[in-house]
Amino acid sequence: MIQFNLGSLLGEPGRQDEAVRALRAGLELKPKHAEARLTLAKVFVQNHQHAAGLSEIDRYANLVGNLLQGLEGHYVRGPALRRLDRPAEAEKEVRRAVEIESGYVDALFN
Repeated sequence: MIQFNLGSLLGEPGRQDEAVRALRAGLELKPKHAEARLTLAKVFVQNHQHAAGLSEIDRYANLVGNLLQGLEGHYVRGPALRRLDRPAEAEKEVRRAVEIESGYVDALFN
């Protein structure tokens, strides 16, 4: 899906608005594209739009089953929760990310 690839490339600082537009365009065509949802959540969190990021990570979780699968889902959710003043939930998510991948340095420092 070309919009997803474009959105991923544009997710760099200063181009997040373009990334959001590209990812949303792709998700209109394929709303169950889990990786696009996760990428959109990351872009929102990087752009300090934590509520929107949390909303997308929850949509991602609904698509992949369980609460979240894999390191990235927990890691994106943790900082978003922290910034939304939900520290206990944030800690739980980041600890889960560390449990999954004990060598994931970013999670250890957030």
